[in-house]
Amino acid sequence: MLPATVLRFAGSAERLLNRLVFVGADCCDDVLDARPVAARQPVSEVRALATVAPERLIPELELSGIRRVSRVGPIDVFSSADGNVLVWIEPSIGFGDPADEMAREYATLLTRTVALSGTVAVRVASPTAQVALWWREHARSGQPVWDSPAAETVVELVARSACGPQAMRTAPAEL
Repeated sequence: MLPATVLRFAGSAERLLNRLVFVGADCCDDVLDARPVAARQPVSEVRALATVAPERLIPELELSGIRRVSRVGPIDVFSSADGNVLVWIEPSIGFGDPADEMAREYATLLTRTVALSGTVAVRVASPTAQVALWWREHARSGQPVWDSPAAETVVELVARSACGPQAMRTAPAEL
């Protein structure tokens, strides 16, 4: 089951869903074993990777009543009138760290589709691709591992994966 934040966002931005890939350990609960490793903080935002350039997606977000509230580097934060928050990472464009771009690209390619209703579905990055993505976020943060929410997500994804670390070994070598 997807988290309520993703379900609410999907309802307000249905026509954009084919251009977003959702990320976060909470988006993988249905394919991971057991309960979360640690008690999660309540999630108030939806995290997604965009599969198209910002110029193509932002006008449609705005038509859906979702407005940009901030931008830092390749990360945009949007908010809707009903309080949904989307943290959106734009696609790789060849100007950033190659390892970051590789992780983002694989996270948009190695996905699964989750049907929400008869005609509405969302894409979620595979746990394996998310490990690389979240590890890159941790590496950029400069935080010690024990203080890093991104590192915590990596541990949760690996520990709860059906095959544990073995599943991560089957990932493409680039990751």
